[in-house]
Amino acid sequence: VVALPIWIDFMEAYIGTRDDRPAFTTPENIVFHSVRPETGEVVPPWERNAIQEAFIAGTEPGAALRR
Repeated sequence: VVALPIWIDFMEAYIGTRDDRPAFTTPENIVFHSVRPETGEVVPPWERNAIQEAFIAGTEPGAALRR
């Protein structure tokens, strides 16, 4: 309740009515995987209803098993 108005003010000041949104570069230690939303299990990107999630490299589901 308290943080949302502050966030809105910040974003309006930062982005405003700009058409050219500021670029965001993904940090090098971030990896993206398709996951099943109900379970968080990593799935092929073409699987129906899969969503993209960001993880710090090495913390994605199943990473401990690959070490």
